[in-house]
Amino acid sequence: MKRINFTEQEDKLIIQAYQSQSYNLGSVTKLKKLLGKTSGTIHRRASELGVVPEHRKLHPWQDWQCQLLEDNAHKSLVAINAMLVRRGAPNRSLVAIRAQMQDMGLKSRQSRIDAGVYCLGQVATLFGVTNDRIKRYITDGMLAAKKRTDITDLEYQITAADLRRLLINHTHEINFAKIDKYWLVDVLTNAIKGV
Repeated sequence: MKRINFTEQEDKLIIQAYQSQSYNLGSVTKLKKLLGKTSGTIHRRASELGVVPEHRKLHPWQDWQCQLLEDNAHKSLVAINAMLVRRGAPNRSLVAIRAQMQDMGLKSRQSRIDAGVYCLGQVATLFGVTNDRIKRYITDGMLAAKKRTDITDLEYQITAADLRRLLINHTHEINFAKIDKYWLVDVLTNAIKGV
């Protein structure tokens, strides 16, 4: 990497820009035009001069926090963060929570299935039908489902208990030949618990 030299006057301008009360990207943009250097180069020099504002301190994950992630991986990242904060953990970004879950090998979709919570597409696949058929079960009141509010797209959250009730109460509506037989046995024998 080519070393870019700065004059004393340029260093003073950088220090003034970074130490001013109104430090923002606009001041760096002005410096960029004035000095004819990239904002990354200016920021690197500010770091060398020791005037870059400190970034937030990273908090290591504690065992109880990892356990909470494992137990609640089927829930939304927003809900998990709220649980962590309620129990005294520092507020973390959703990206940090997702990264920790990935590091732990947790997959939220699989965790939801393990907890007996399905989305509409998963239920359609298990039943061997289209998404529209499952939507019809919901709109006709045959299948209870809760709309998820933690995501922007319209999505339903369907529990194993709700599916069990559908299978038992509306047997005449369902083609059992299309249903995944191993999953069906698990649901009917309560091997998959509904939440």
